[in-house]
Amino acid sequence: MQVVEQIGQDRISRQLLTLISNQRVGNAYILSGPLGSGKMSLALNFAAALNCKNPGTDHSPCNTCDSCRKIKRNSHPNIYFIFPSPAGKNPKEDDPFASLSEKEYGMVQDAIERLSEDPYRGIEVESATTILISMIRKLRKDLMLSAGEEGWQVVIIYRGDMLSGPSSNALLKILEEPPGKTVFLILTDKYNTLLPTIRSRCQNIPVNPPSVEEITQWLMDKHGVDQETAAYYAHFSNGDIRRVKEFLSADMDAESKKLKQFWHYLMRRDMTALTQWVEDSHKQFKMDKEAVRRTLRQILFWLRDAQLIREGGSPVHLIHTGFVEELTGFVAYFPAIDYLKMIRETERVIELTGKNVYFHALIGHLCLSLTEELAHARSGT
Repeated sequence: MQVVEQIGQDRISRQLLTLISNQRVGNAYILSGPLGSGKMSLALNFAAALNCKNPGTDHSPCNTCDSCRKIKRNSHPNIYFIFPSPAGKNPKEDDPFASLSEKEYGMVQDAIERLSEDPYRGIEVESATTILISMIRKLRKDLMLSAGEEGWQVVIIYRGDMLSGPSSNALLKILEEPPGKTVFLILTDKYNTLLPTIRSRCQNIPVNPPSVEEITQWLMDKHGVDQETAAYYAHFSNGDIRRVKEFLSADMDAESKKLKQFWHYLMRRDMTALTQWVEDSHKQFKMDKEAVRRTLRQILFWLRDAQLIREGGSPVHLIHTGFVEELTGFVAYFPAIDYLKMIRETERVIELTGKNVYFHALIGHLCLSLTEELAHARSGT
C-alpha cells in the first residue's frame, strides 16, 4: 500500500520492502533518475514503511496509523528534508532559515506545503540553486538530539546534485559515522555530479521513468481520460509525471491548434506572423516558462512524427495522433527535409531554455533555422 501517490516503480518498491523484511536496510541510498520519475514518492513510501505501526506481511505501510498519516502530511518528527534553499543575508552557520527575509521564508514554506499536496513537485524553491552547508550542520545537530527515539530516522536529500562543495564534505562526515537506525536517501537526476566519496558510501538505485503503458493506465483509472488522449499525454511527457499533470490542467486542444498554425506560418514563410509568434512566445516565457517549453516539445514531436511517416512507420506509433493528415501532407510537400538537423536544433533550444540565455534571440533563431531548412527542402538546394 502507498502512503503517497506513486505511479509505476513496483519493482523498486518491492526491492525496498525486501530490505526491511530481511533486516538489511543500509545507511545510505542514492535514487538516481530523471525529474518527475517518482524518486520522492519512493523515498516517502519507504520512510512510511520503515516507521509504520501496523505494516502488512510484506512490510508495506498501512496508510492509516498515526505514523503514516504524519508522513503524508510531512509532519513526522523522524523525517528530515534537505533541499536547495536561498542563502539570505548574513546566514548563520547552523540555521539555514534564520537570515531569510519574510518573503524568502514564505517561499520555503510554500515549497514544503506543495510537497504534501503532490510529491512529484519535489521541494522547488524559486531561485534556490544550492544546498547550503548550514542545512547539513543543522541536520547533524538534529540527528544527535533525536538519537534513540523510536523508529527510523530518514533523511531525504532532494536534488543532491545541488550540494555545494562545503555541504558535500559536511554530509560526507555524517555518512562516515552515521547514527544508528538512520537511513539517507539522496535523490538526484545527475548521479555523476555527486562526489565520488559520497557515491562510494551509498548504494545506487536507478529509477527509470514510468512506462507509457503505466502512465496511460493511471490517467484512465485515476482521471477518467480516454485511452487515445491518455496515450498522447504519456508519450508527450517522456515519463515526467509533472508534465502529465500539467497537461490535465492545460487547454491542450488550444495548444494543438496553435501548433498547427505555427507550421502553416513556416510552410508559407509568413515572416510577419512568425515575428509575432516569437514576440508572443517571449512574453509568455516571462510568465510561464514551462508552457513555452511544452510548445517547443510539441514542435519537436511533430518533427519526429514526420520523420516516422517518411520512413514508413505506422500511424499508431505517432505522438500527434490527431494530426495524421496534416503530417502526411507535410512529409509529401517537403520530401528532402533533414529531420535530424531540425530535431537536434529544436532539442538544443529546449535545453537552453533552462539556462541563462536570452530567450527572444533563441526562439527567433529557431524559427529562422526551421524556415530556411523548409525552403531548402522545397527547392532541393
